[in-house]
Amino acid sequence: MQLKIKLFAMMRELQETDEIAVDISPGQTVGELREVIASHYPRLAPLLPAARLAASLKFVPDDYRLSQLEEVALVPPVSGG
Repeated sequence: MQLKIKLFAMMRELQETDEIAVDISPGQTVGELREVIASHYPRLAPLLPAARLAASLKFVPDDYRLSQLEEVALVPPVSGG
């Protein structure tokens, strides 16, 4: 299945787009999705370990299993003060 992933902040700037797409198998985990993204989009790879992934508007852990119907967003690490 093809999964569209929204990008924000520096990830969007690095890819020069606000959305990427990857093919995954139904039921793959967020951790596996990170590996697929890193292999298809190497510019994002250094940011992926610290990035948070949201599915259906909720942050999810790496063992969360994805479905085709979910809206997925990749949120880079942020700092504040």
